[in-house]
Amino acid sequence: MGEMTEHTSINIIEDELVSSILRDIATVSGLAAKCCIYRVHDNLRALKERTYSPHLVSIGPLHHGNLKSMEEHKWLYLKSFLGPNPLMLVENYVQVFRGFEVDARRCYAETFSSLSSNEFVKMMLLDGCFIIELFLRYRFNDRRQDDDPIFNTSWMLSSLNRDLMLLENQIPFFILEYLITSNQVDLHPNPSKYLTESALCFFSGMMPIRLQMRPRSLSNNHLLDLVRNALLPPHVERNMSQDIRNIKLIPCAMKLQQFGIKFKKSDDLNLLSLKFKNGVLEIPPLKIQDVTEPLLRNLIAFEQCHIGCTNEFTSYAFLMDSLISNKNDVEILQNHGIIDHWLGSDEDVMGILNKLCIEVNLDYEFYFSELCEQVNNYCKMKWHRWRADLRRDYFHNPWAWLSVIAALLIIIFTFLQTVFSIVTYVKTY
Repeated sequence: MGEMTEHTSINIIEDELVSSILRDIATVSGLAAKCCIYRVHDNLRALKERTYSPHLVSIGPLHHGNLKSMEEHKWLYLKSFLGPNPLMLVENYVQVFRGFEVDARRCYAETFSSLSSNEFVKMMLLDGCFIIELFLRYRFNDRRQDDDPIFNTSWMLSSLNRDLMLLENQIPFFILEYLITSNQVDLHPNPSKYLTESALCFFSGMMPIRLQMRPRSLSNNHLLDLVRNALLPPHVERNMSQDIRNIKLIPCAMKLQQFGIKFKKSDDLNLLSLKFKNGVLEIPPLKIQDVTEPLLRNLIAFEQCHIGCTNEFTSYAFLMDSLISNKNDVEILQNHGIIDHWLGSDEDVMGILNKLCIEVNLDYEFYFSELCEQVNNYCKMKWHRWRADLRRDYFHNPWAWLSVIAALLIIIFTFLQTVFSIVTYVKTY
């Protein structure tokens, strides 16, 4: 009897376990096709956590409720955005945003089941209106309040600039598009373009190179994606055959000089427009300031997470890492106007650019594969190395040139004198 009871109990436990497993399987689902906002994976975050987390304002559910000090400013901006008669607008926004909720939640890699429908809708409305009002106040002085600390305190505006382009600190772009479309104060014939212009105007001060407003077919998933699209070349060609494991990266700047390669600051305003021709490597200028590292790290993190995303900025990080191996390389690029840094020392610049690729995967689609092949082929030609050595050892300054010219003249005169003596001797005898 005891054995029968024990066997029955085991069956019940097994049935409960099976039921539990089946329930868990039923609740599991893959990433939604619209997923575009992710939490940075732990390996990247461990390297430089402060570059992925907001410092002043939290936007969206990933850091919701972490930064209380800005909540009052959000409500003040919402009040300003709604205008003198908020009741009807709030009712309309809540109804519309409830219809947006499912699609908005699908934009995140996490489910946020702890956030109720009302909490999620309120968060989207509050954060979205704050961003739109911030952009409009930045663009138009007459919208600002005299007592607004964001615009009266320079560090707050800089921090907001940084926080709003973090991968984890985003809301879907279609939320912002709807809000700018429904804004009764600033009606515009093309609201989406108006929003893009306002956002790029706000972010322009923190960019490593000037942003350009170009007509593009790419849609924007969120503000970080908008910045990335504005930094990309007008036409991005994907080459699936270029496997970085079969590509040799270029040597550092100092070694390239030894191979006779010259550096030139490019006039092209696009950060990715590096060119190599006739021994000259043209590189667009890179302005490095406090916000440059978070920007590049979050662009790379987005490329690492987002399915189907190309990896231009990941490729750029690998290329710059290969160009710079010590502070002498930084100095070379700085002397040519390619690097303009506002940091404490060249070592700080080297530390930033040499650590961007740690824990970053780049197995295919290396954007600069053709450039690396051209540079490496040039370096393989011994004549270029000999010519560079000759120039460095014997023609490195005007005095060296004069010495060589003098030596050549002496040789020529000696040769002519010898010839003249031989001719005179022959004629005499």
